Amino acid sequence: MQGDISAAEAAFRAKAQQDGFCDPLQKVVEADRFNAPHSHDDTLFLFIQAGQLTVDKPDGSVIGTPGKTITVAAGLDHTEQAGPEGATILVARR
Repeated sequence: MQGDISAAEAAFRAKAQQDGFCDPLQKVVEADRFNAPHSHDDTLFLFIQAGQLTVDKPDGSVIGTPGKTITVAAGLDHTEQAGPEGATILVARR
């Protein structure tokens, strides 16, 4: 399983660089953390390293689990909810 995550992370990093995102930064989100509706000035490209992160966007919910990516467009209102074990994510901005 760790090999699969490593390969997925390498693909995420390559895609982020190819698409003009900054170098990703690691963020640890505490268990069950809920971020109320908000938006960002930058587009976010997220990679889930561990745990679970659910992003609710106007077009539906995206549940991120290890090895998955989530993109949130600049200016898009959304919420974020970490799972019961929290989440460790990489965040790239553009």
